[in-house]
Amino acid sequence: MTGRVNYLAGCIYRKVFLLPSYFSEACNLMVSQLLPVEETEHNEWLEKVIENIQKQSLVSPVLEKQHIELAIQVMIFTS
Repeated sequence: MTGRVNYLAGCIYRKVFLLPSYFSEACNLMVSQLLPVEETEHNEWLEKVIENIQKQSLVSPVLEKQHIELAIQVMIFTS
């Protein structure tokens, strides 16, 4: 399980480009939400989350946990 979590964390870091100071909290959220998703659906799931983040009116280029939470909620609500 630890290997899969590390793999997912790496994928999220590369896809979303979180800054290291925010990485831990936001990444833990993403990993916890992504773990139950089938491995074959990971890229699609991440793309949907990224699309929802891009639709937010962010005042800073830094992604924070609340941005990711909102993107996941929108994705779940619209699915």
